[in-house]
Parts: sequence; C-alpha cells; structure tokens
Amino acid sequence: MAFKEHILLLEKRHVFTPLCGMYIAGASCCAVPEDLNSVEFVCANSGAIAAVTDGRVITWGEANLGGDSAAVRHQLVDVCSVCSSAYAFAALKHDGSVVCWGDSNAGGDSTAVQEQLHSVRQISAATWAFAAIKGDGSVVTWGNDRKGGDSSSVQDQLMNVKSICASSWAFAALRADGRAITWGVANKGGDSRSVQEHLHNVLQLRATSWAFAALKSDGTVLSWGDPESGGDCRKVHHRLTSVCQLCACAEAFAALTRLGQVVTWGHVLCQRSSSDGSLNDVQRMSASSRAFAALKKDGTVVTWGDRQKGGSSGTMEPELVDIHQICGSSWAFAALRGDGQVITWGDPRNGGDSSAVSHCLSDIVDLFA
Repeated sequence: MAFKEHILLLEKRHVFTPLCGMYIAGASCCAVPEDLNSVEFVCANSGAIAAVTDGRVITWGEANLGGDSAAVRHQLVDVCSVCSSAYAFAALKHDGSVVCWGDSNAGGDSTAVQEQLHSVRQISAATWAFAAIKGDGSVVTWGNDRKGGDSSSVQDQLMNVKSICASSWAFAALRADGRAITWGVANKGGDSRSVQEHLHNVLQLRATSWAFAALKSDGTVLSWGDPESGGDCRKVHHRLTSVCQLCACAEAFAALTRLGQVVTWGHVLCQRSSSDGSLNDVQRMSASSRAFAALKKDGTVVTWGDRQKGGSSGTMEPELVDIHQICGSSWAFAALRGDGQVITWGDPRNGGDSSAVSHCLSDIVDLFA
C-alpha cells in the first residue's frame, strides 16, 4: 500500500498544491506547471506528480522518480489515467496500451512485458511493481520480481480478474467468481494459504503495508499477512459481522458495520476501543499512514491513531462540522466542508497546516491524495 505524501486540491478543474508543506516533489510549490487547466486526473508518488489534461500528461518533481517524462512525452497522448508505484508511473491510454517512466527498478521500465500490454483496462501498483488487468481478465505484472513484479507462480489462476489490490510488496487479485489470488513476498500478504479455503465470495479487498483483508458477501472479514500490520483478525472476528466498508492505514484495518460501528485491528497505536461511544453512526472512513478519520452521519469527524499523522484534529476539531469528504495523505488529513472550505490537520510540515494558503481554500469541489 503506497501512501501519498501530498494532498491535492481540485478547484474548478484546476490543480494547485498548497497542502504539501514547504516543498513538494523536490521543488517549491511555485514550480508547479502553469498550464494545468482542464485537469482530468491527478496522481502522485513519493517524489513526483502527474496530471492528465486533455489526454496529455504533465509531470513535475524529482526527475528520476517520474517528474521528468521527456523520454516518453511523445507517447503520452490520448491518456485516460495514470497509476503510480512509489517511484514510477504507468499511464493507461484509451487504446489499451501502457506507457511507463520513472525508476526502472520500481516498474518504470515495462520493456520485458511491453508486447503483452495491450487491451489493458486497469492498472494497480505496489511499492515496487505494477499489475495490469487486460480485457480478457488476464493479468500482466512488471517491476521488482520478488515484490510483486513476477506473478508466474499463480499465472494459471489469474483469469477473469476484475480488480487488484496491492500491499507494499504483494498483490491480491479478485476474480469474478469471488476468489482471491495472491503473489509477492509471502509473509507480507503474498501467501494466503492460511485462509485460502475460506477465501471465496469476496466482495472487496484492502491492504495495509504488509497485510490484506477481504470482505465477503455475508459481511464477514478475513485477513492474512503480517499480524502486526493487521494480518490476524482473530481477536475481533466475532465483531466482524454485517461489515459494509473496509479501510486501511499502513499498519491496521478498520471495518465499518451496517450499524455505523467501527471495528479495528492491527498495530495497537491504530486501534480504537470497542467501548468508545464516539464511533457510532459513522458513514465513511479515511486513513493516513498511521491514523484514521471517521465521518459521522451528523457531519462531524472522529480521529484516532498517531497524533503526528492526523490521529488528533486538535484545535481544528470545532471547524469539523458539515463535512462532506475526508482525504488522507501519509502525514495529514484534509476535510471538505459543505461551504467549500477545507480544514486540515496532522503534521504541519506535510499538509497538516494550510494556514499559509487559507485564502486559496474556497470553492473547492474535490480532494485528492
């Protein structure tokens, strides 16, 4: 699971980046390209940003991490979306072809599988690798072989795949028949044999850095991978019923039940006691790398986890009313109010303090991280 360092704001189809702290992708915020109009899609990795505008891709940030796309610029036309690993980008074009750039060790070079990259309909990314679903439901992977770039051990099972979820070093593919297939580093989620006999009728997959969780059609949940990162949910399994949403930070999972209650497991810092009455009537959740934020039905927000990464909204709590959307980056959260104002909290150097650009934060329509 690659958490993003940046929060991006979309205002009337223009992109600006005031919530990234003092520096963004190795350059000051004023280095953001001026021709970012009619923006259709925005994607960020650990050091660079790519924006799709009128089918073209504009990049900025650290050159070796994808901020410099000059080598493939002539190919970056008619693009519909962009996906990022931690250090590279992959662009999906309307004709189903794929263009990659950035760190070759993290999927920035797809030469070895380029002939297979046609009729692609979806791309997912782990920290060091990419996985593409083709129109026939087959899967193509590239990047670091050990950390998800090599799916040859399960290739014969990767059929009729409808979605793929990524942890840092592994992938889990959800097939149309409700089965989940995994590969990558075994003890970080790449090996699901401990739960495989129950891993059917799956509706949704989520990942922390080192583990996966699956929501089944009967509202129950399974998890596997590193126990310290949420790979073992046995202690709360009796409470994981009627679940309707799964949310993950880097080290823990949170499940929302149809009754509006929240169940957490994984790293102790990111857990919340079941006796806490504030986590009732929740409608949606979001996460930073080590904290969660729950949006309640009354428009207020409850936070928990690492205080430095948004686990406490502190002095901003009174401002968190009539909230319509919450967005988490690695270090901070941004909440969009009904009046178009944005409220931020978390690490002040990495998006948690937006006071310097508060005059810009009005008439916002969407948040990205």
